[in-house]
This record gives sequence, structure tokens and C-alpha cells, in this order.
Amino acid sequence: MSEHRRPTPLIAEANTKTCPVCGKTSYSLGGTHPQCAMRHGDAQRQEKLRTKKESPAKPPQRRSWTKKCPKYGVEVHLRKKACDCGHDFFSR
Repeated sequence: MSEHRRPTPLIAEANTKTCPVCGKTSYSLGGTHPQCAMRHGDAQRQEKLRTKKESPAKPPQRRSWTKKCPKYGVEVHLRKKACDCGHDFFSR
């Protein structure tokens, strides 16, 4: 059985760029493969999202068109006269 070998190049490539992400020879002008650049950029974005997710959750903001029922703390539309629990907002 004969062993298959790659032919030796006639002109040696002196200016071969290696990708800083994967370490393989790069064909792009910048030196980084487009796939590796996406993966590298996505890793930074994922890290930001991970740190944002780990931060303590903020309480939900109250909308300007709602008011809070003093009995149960349920948010009710601003124009409602009474809450579903029976609390009347206009009787005091």
C-alpha cells in the first residue's frame, strides 16, 4: 500500500497569519476567522448577560396608570372606583 502525502508547495508562504482564537492558519485579512471572531464576541456578550442575570432582581416598577389597593397590595387601574376585593377608593 502506498502512503498518500501532500505535495510540497512550490512557493513557501512567508506571511501566514494565525488566528488568535483557534491558533490555525487564517485566510482573512485581519488574521481572525469570521467564525472565531463571532464566537469571541459572543463569549463577551454571554459573560455580560451572565453577570446581569446573577445580579439581584429589582422589584417591578409600578405603572403610572395604576394604583395599589391598601388591603392586598394588588395594582388596580387608576380609574377604577373599587378594587376586586371590595375596597372603595373614594370612601374615606
